[in-house]
Amino acid sequence: MLKNVIIIPEPHIWDKTFKNRYDYPTEIYDYLAKVLEHMVQLPGDKIIIFPGDIFHRGFVSISAMTRVLSLFMEMNRLTDNHVYSCVGNHELSYRVNNPFWMMAKDNTGRYPEMHGLEAYGIISPGIQIVDNLTVGPLDFIFGHYEREDFEISTDKDCVLITHNSVLEPVIDEAVNKMHVTESVAEYMRIVPLLSSRALPITDRLKYVFVGHMHTYHSSFDVTEEVDGTTLSFLLQYLGSLGRTSISEINEHDLDRTVPIFTITDTSYSYNPFTITLLPGEEIIRKDVVQTNKEKYDAEKAIRELKEANVFGETPLECIERQLQPTPEMLTLFSRIYHNNIESEIQDLIKEAEIV
Repeated sequence: MLKNVIIIPEPHIWDKTFKNRYDYPTEIYDYLAKVLEHMVQLPGDKIIIFPGDIFHRGFVSISAMTRVLSLFMEMNRLTDNHVYSCVGNHELSYRVNNPFWMMAKDNTGRYPEMHGLEAYGIISPGIQIVDNLTVGPLDFIFGHYEREDFEISTDKDCVLITHNSVLEPVIDEAVNKMHVTESVAEYMRIVPLLSSRALPITDRLKYVFVGHMHTYHSSFDVTEEVDGTTLSFLLQYLGSLGRTSISEINEHDLDRTVPIFTITDTSYSYNPFTITLLPGEEIIRKDVVQTNKEKYDAEKAIRELKEANVFGETPLECIERQLQPTPEMLTLFSRIYHNNIESEIQDLIKEAEIV
């Protein structure tokens, strides 16, 4: 037996192009084509695993839906129906018209609410949802979004693929320095890396591959004792093929690791390859970015002016204080400010007619 397990960083496929991009869908399909071109050259059987967020959101285009279904039919043909995925937060938050659930087969029982979707599982073979997958001497463990039950009992080496923001402060600081990026700790649900909520606590854990965190794509050798068990594993942040925000496009960090395990009945080796993403100048519409920035800056300035506090009061409060001696003017100003001038004018006209 010779098998290859290919872990494809989350692609965030979508049928729309972001306003500041030239052609986002084609960009993602080209990356996936490069991965599949590399995969078909490998000898032996193939297995594909995604860490979640295969699709960015639901689809509205029938032709785009047909295109993506054709892609996954081809993946299933190449792997003899062995396409697996973690369930990511986008699978849960954007479930309506999401191609994922049209192709999904939930073997875990974790997502009964999805079984009620009108198009659930209508395409088969599609995408398998499992908690564990054994391939020769390796156990692949799927860390679905917010999964925290990792009590694993096995005599095989373990590989964790997770769609959770597993992180430690020292790693966060190192990544930020390496890639000149901001910490995600302020806006993401962080799970401490060295805990049973994030990992199976077993000395057989050898590899941890992390999705979900788009701007994190670095590797670390981790050796720590947790709950009396010594853990020693390779930690690889996969980033994302689909850079869905302009803040994720860093000209200095275009390489993404695609993990590959070559496995026999009794042994395995880790042989990753690198895919290089397109630079910003080839995918970003700078004119749109500049226009959006100017609009944002203008709205921010207006918002700050409204919220400004000079000598203990906002501009509105200052005007109202100045008008306090003349209640009629204060009332008129208040109505103007709150877009209620029309009725006031009508009252003045009536008074003039009486006079």
